[in-house]
Amino acid sequence: YLDWSPYLSIVIGIALAFYRPHALPVVVPFLLAWLFAKPIVGWLDRPARAARTALTPQDEAVLRLAALKTWRYFEVFSTAEDNWLIPDHLEVGRGVMHRISPTNLGLLLDSQFAAYDLGFLTLPRFLEHCERTMKGAEGLERFRGHFLNWYDTRSRVPDEPKFVSSVDSGNLACSLWALKQGCLDALTRPIFQKV
Repeated sequence: YLDWSPYLSIVIGIALAFYRPHALPVVVPFLLAWLFAKPIVGWLDRPARAARTALTPQDEAVLRLAALKTWRYFEVFSTAEDNWLIPDHLEVGRGVMHRISPTNLGLLLDSQFAAYDLGFLTLPRFLEHCERTMKGAEGLERFRGHFLNWYDTRSRVPDEPKFVSSVDSGNLACSLWALKQGCLDALTRPIFQKV
């Protein structure tokens, strides 16, 4: 189609010039777009340039500290009392909200891998954390294999009303895919790494 569009544009332009010259001012922008469609599509289809920015040592230190603090939240609040699941959030004056959604479950698993990847956890500790979380999640009621939207982390009983959230299920699926890819990559790394 892109190879033929310039010829089609020229033929239509000539035909309009003879039979409907008053229509040319309206049609010329469309004819020009067809005439140059192939180079325009080639220009639009080119790969995006990767932006490169150098991190300063201070930037890297700030990011590592933020990552460590984030990991500490997941490690501190994912406890045996909560079946190694992560409570959704903390509320000032009320404390820990002992609820989990599929999104939180996925973030917990990905935070465990990120902690390993950044050197905050050893491989055996990462596996231990992951296994505990998976065992905690095994006891959660499901609907046709899908996790429900909210559960009490201590009793693992789903909150009412029971429903499956496509958003939360999608977030969990993405987190599990990222975890799988990270684990496959970890198999290719040396056992002892520099941090």
